[in-house]
Amino acid sequence: MSKPSLFFRLQRTLSGPGALAAMLAVLLGGASAHAATITNVSLVNVAPTSFSVLWRTAANSTPSIDVYTNAAGTNSLVGKFGIEAFPVHTGNPDVPTLYERRLSQATLRQKTAGAGLMLVRVLGCKPGTTYYFRLGSVPPLGTPAVYPDSGPLPSVTTPQENTFVVDDQQLIIDVPGVDTMGQVVTLTHSNAAFAIASIVGDGVGTNQVFFNVNDLFALAGSGNLAPMGPQVFTAKVLAPNSGETAAQFFLSFSNLFQVAKGNANSVGTEFLALSMGSTVMRIGQSGSVPLSFNSSMGVSDFSLELGLKPDYLSNLTLQALAPEINPATVAFTAQSNGITVLSFKTQVGQSLLGSRVIGQFSFTSIPGKPSAFVPLQLRQIVAKKPDNSAVGTLIAQSGRAVLIGNESLLEMTGNNGNRGLILYAKPNSAYALEYTTSLSKPTSWTRLTPVVVTSLVTPLPGVSSASSQLFYRAVETFADPPILQAALNPDTSRSLVLFGIPGATYSVEYKTNLSNIVPWLPLLSTTLTNSYGSVSVPSTNPVIFYRLKR
Repeated sequence: MSKPSLFFRLQRTLSGPGALAAMLAVLLGGASAHAATITNVSLVNVAPTSFSVLWRTAANSTPSIDVYTNAAGTNSLVGKFGIEAFPVHTGNPDVPTLYERRLSQATLRQKTAGAGLMLVRVLGCKPGTTYYFRLGSVPPLGTPAVYPDSGPLPSVTTPQENTFVVDDQQLIIDVPGVDTMGQVVTLTHSNAAFAIASIVGDGVGTNQVFFNVNDLFALAGSGNLAPMGPQVFTAKVLAPNSGETAAQFFLSFSNLFQVAKGNANSVGTEFLALSMGSTVMRIGQSGSVPLSFNSSMGVSDFSLELGLKPDYLSNLTLQALAPEINPATVAFTAQSNGITVLSFKTQVGQSLLGSRVIGQFSFTSIPGKPSAFVPLQLRQIVAKKPDNSAVGTLIAQSGRAVLIGNESLLEMTGNNGNRGLILYAKPNSAYALEYTTSLSKPTSWTRLTPVVVTSLVTPLPGVSSASSQLFYRAVETFADPPILQAALNPDTSRSLVLFGIPGATYSVEYKTNLSNIVPWLPLLSTTLTNSYGSVSVPSTNPVIFYRLKR
């Protein structure tokens, strides 16, 4: 029995057996209609009588926190604490009046909120006490978010006491950029229980951030961090749109009594920046990404901590090395929790300087795995100059591998009013986009026109909507009944795209008007190798109608 499908008629594509749904991608409408989500939650500035929580959400949201005595969240401590959103100290120290100082503090809070960074401080805690909390974010328009939305609440245990620190040091960091004021910077140490966080422009210049290193508390023990000798601290700059820059700084501590010893540094004065590239590849194949190097001084000795997923990647090597690198020194050492240490040295008497690619980080993706975005995380860097002294500022930029198996993946691109999707999927396949405005059960999906996929990466522009939020998925489709799409090419030639079942044979018929008197005439017959096919058709008639029959 024939199953016709006119190219100008909107028809629903049927998903045949084995159709595979993609990872959901969420698209939000206008900038003022963001549905809030809460991500990247971290505890900072934890002290015996206070703690703060830092997270990302929709820009210009209003943050909130509720504190409880139990993980179930049934015993609230509302009204027992002081709650301060976007806590700042002095604001701009250079303004002459208290009124202007208050204005600068308000500006800092507005810029931090505008970057989608929420920082809330809880005051009046008891030392050595465990508290549980729930976060909230209310965007200017759209749906509020709660974290966590279910399950046990996250907790924090305040330190037992403040302890005396012999060598008390302060750190001021220059944060380069056109407009970094209001961004949040965190400072961590491997032996500290929690990070400390400060806002760029608070108490220092508009492009600087201030830390009292004494505010870090020890991971082991009950008091403040009291390191000895050379120590590595990691500063992470949190910028808008999920941007992050990590840099490492070296401070040296002695057993001599010092109060408020000053240290000044910069994200980018004497620096070494390492950047891992990104790639898109099929599951089971081998691939590589460039390891880029940029340094303001000669470097001869490296050690990099790589955060990888050993269940997805294997056979790690560093190939196509820069001639200065001694290949005999390249070593990969696997540690726990997916951490691999990559180390290498330069040839005797040589060093690396300037901006260049110094090698290809190669790997094989393990067969049989589902599709996934796999991060290639650059973590702690240790680098030395030819004189064996440490590099002062170390910056790491992570990469990723998009691994495509049988499932498709969706990723949102663009921003306000100019949004789209990127579809990662098997080449030579057909996929249909589906969307819904809510994931509540039962979920009703609306299907859009099928998309031809000829490569691993397919941009899909112009899919935004006036709706406050949309959830998208991509489904591999085998159209039955078939679908026919007509296209007028830039050179005025015409072509048809057929969506159907692989291996099926279809006939294309045509006529110049839709009168019942005029019969449909045969044009061509074709057998589909994949779930779609493309054919050229004559362009002699200005008006012509086509249909497809199996």
